Amino acid sequence: MRSKVYFIGLGGGLLVTAALYYPLYVYLPGTVVAGWPTAQATLAQVLTGVAALLLVATGAVAARNSGTSTRGEAAGAGAVAGLIAAVVAEMWLGGAAGGVWGVRQLLAHGLRPTSDEAAFLSLVSDAVVSAQWWTYVSIWIAMLAGPALGAAGGALAGPGGIVVKPPSGTWPTELSVIGVISSVMMMIVSSAIFARLGPSVQSSADQAGHILIYPASSVIAWPTATNLILLAVWQALGWWWLKNANPPTAAGQNRLQAIAWVNGFLPIAMIALLVVGTRDVALTPIALTGLLVSLALSALTLRFGWELRSIPKPPTPSQFHGVRFFTSEVAMSAGILLGAIYIGVASPLNFSLLIVPMISTLALHDASAPLTTLPLIVDANYVIHRSILLYGGALFVLANLLVAAGVWAVGRMRGTK
Repeated sequence: MRSKVYFIGLGGGLLVTAALYYPLYVYLPGTVVAGWPTAQATLAQVLTGVAALLLVATGAVAARNSGTSTRGEAAGAGAVAGLIAAVVAEMWLGGAAGGVWGVRQLLAHGLRPTSDEAAFLSLVSDAVVSAQWWTYVSIWIAMLAGPALGAAGGALAGPGGIVVKPPSGTWPTELSVIGVISSVMMMIVSSAIFARLGPSVQSSADQAGHILIYPASSVIAWPTATNLILLAVWQALGWWWLKNANPPTAAGQNRLQAIAWVNGFLPIAMIALLVVGTRDVALTPIALTGLLVSLALSALTLRFGWELRSIPKPPTPSQFHGVRFFTSEVAMSAGILLGAIYIGVASPLNFSLLIVPMISTLALHDASAPLTTLPLIVDANYVIHRSILLYGGALFVLANLLVAAGVWAVGRMRGTK
């Protein structure tokens, strides 16, 4: 699969974002936020359909330029491009829109003081669990709909472009290391952030005699399930890529062994840390299932890493790669890291930007309390979410390119990668 697929995915993401701007930024907030410009529901629905068709078209264009040779490979290229396009739209609009819809009851109440403490606790508790639900629902819509529609487009269009040779080195096995590290990192961080939030929300609801709109346990269940599923995907891909890698150099085989140790031992260390530090999270049914799957994949990976020790190394000590190889590799690595970080911070951003600014007014129980313009709060949430994509993406790409340039320079001097 050629690197054009990634750039086509980015271009498709910009088009999908443009199509979803009206439904998710103009129409959706207008249904719950007083003072937000009103919009036409029919036009919003039509443009949502257009966005879906654009994902299909993105997959089709990617497949025709992918350098694949079979319809199945073309569908895979379309799925990758569709995923990239959907994640771009999610970071620009979807995550913020999910937060707005999640706190719609709070926004509909507006910046008016609540009547008493019980009303305040009920309103805020529901907003917290609902924001968590709908933020992660929007994330999963992007992660499922993007690849599905892109794959459909790729399968319909079929393969095209100059057929590329299968990778003969350790690429793309290195990507699995980035995926595993980022998933482990976000699993640990989300456990630390959300482990106590759910019980606190339930305690507040009990104090007010209120039945929550969604179970308080879902506050930790959503990030736990999401991070462990992504970890399992990266571990499985890493194991598959390791088995099928054919490094032409001794240095490449050494890298494969290092990748096997990282992908095998790091999840085990995460499991131990979770059991010791956040046992309440680790012993939930969702977490136990995910951790057992991760443990099994770690065992498979470590077994293969052990078998690599007895495989004769190629006679060629190393291989030189040009700048183009490094820039492609680090761009993909930066994208994986940025996507993982966004998944981890999307719901905390919605909490801090939509719920927290309203708490002081809601809690005063004073009709004469000064009010802030609610549309400004909602708009700021959209701005911060897309800033992560713009500035975070630029920073990650720049940092990774600098690292790649350094590695390339050292490799050129030594005659190795």
